[in-house]
Amino acid sequence: MSLNKKGISPLIATVLLIGFTIALAVLVMSWGQMLFKQTTEQTEKIATAQIKCVQEVEIKIVDVTSSAGTLTIRVDNKNEATIKNFIKKVYFDNDDIQTIQPTATEADIDLEAYSRKTFTVSYTLSTGATKVKMLELLPIIITEDGETITCAERFDKFAL
Repeated sequence: MSLNKKGISPLIATVLLIGFTIALAVLVMSWGQMLFKQTTEQTEKIATAQIKCVQEVEIKIVDVTSSAGTLTIRVDNKNEATIKNFIKKVYFDNDDIQTIQPTATEADIDLEAYSRKTFTVSYTLSTGATKVKMLELLPIIITEDGETITCAERFDKFAL
C-alpha cells in the first residue's frame, strides 16, 4: 500500500496566505476608517454645540417672585441665540433641590435674542421646606442642524 497523497505546493500555500492577509488588512482598515469618521463627526457636533453655547448664550434672571407653588420669573436674553426653554432648579431652605425639566406638552418659552420674557413655573414644596431659597436656570437652545442642547455652563442663579 503506497501513500500517494499530494498536498498543495508551498508556492500556492504562500500565495493563498498572502491573499488572506491582504483581504483581512483591507477589512480592518475600512472598519477603522468608518470608526474614525463617525468619531470625528460626533466630536465635531459636540464641539460646535459647546462653542455656540459659549459664544451666543447669556442669560440674566432679573426678578423672581414666589407664591403658593408658583414662581414668576423675569429673564433677559443678553446674546444672539434664541433660547427655547430652560431646565429649572429650585433650591429650598432645607437644602433639597427640585429639578424641573421641560415637558413635551409644555409650550416653549422662545426667548428671542436681546429680549426679556416673564413666565411661570409650578413646583412642589419639598417635605420639611418652608420656602424657596434660590432658583437656577439652564438655557436650552436648538442648533442649526435641529439638535436640542442644554447650555449647562451658561446658567444663572437668583436668590429669593
